[in-house]
Amino acid sequence: MTNIGTVRSPEIPEDMLLTVESTDAYWVYAERLSNCSEFIKNLSCGYHDYEIIKQSRQPGSPRNLARTVAEWVDGDALSAHYAFNSDVFCTNDRGSSAGASSIFHPNNLAKLKKQFSIVVLSPDELSSAVIDEER
Repeated sequence: MTNIGTVRSPEIPEDMLLTVESTDAYWVYAERLSNCSEFIKNLSCGYHDYEIIKQSRQPGSPRNLARTVAEWVDGDALSAHYAFNSDVFCTNDRGSSAGASSIFHPNNLAKLKKQFSIVVLSPDELSSAVIDEER
């Protein structure tokens, strides 16, 4: 599948395919997804390093390739989150092993929040926020 949900595999049953209420709604989703993904890539995060590997055809070590794919997935998860109009993304990932090339690095999260109003909280932070809100 591509990032905007174009099914490429005939093995996926029809009842598992994403449906949207209209093509207009789909394109709004796709545009939001694309905007956020591109922003993340321009921060040298998310899909950025995978694109370099794809162009060079030099994946490097299996460990490097695994790290690159993991960062791509992180960027896609946040982009999809934004595309679905969700406010809070919950994770324990703080980009510590990938450093500044991770979208979850504090500097990159601050830029993402400023641009797209995405708030990233740990499960503990989310739990505390819910408790505080209930009081």
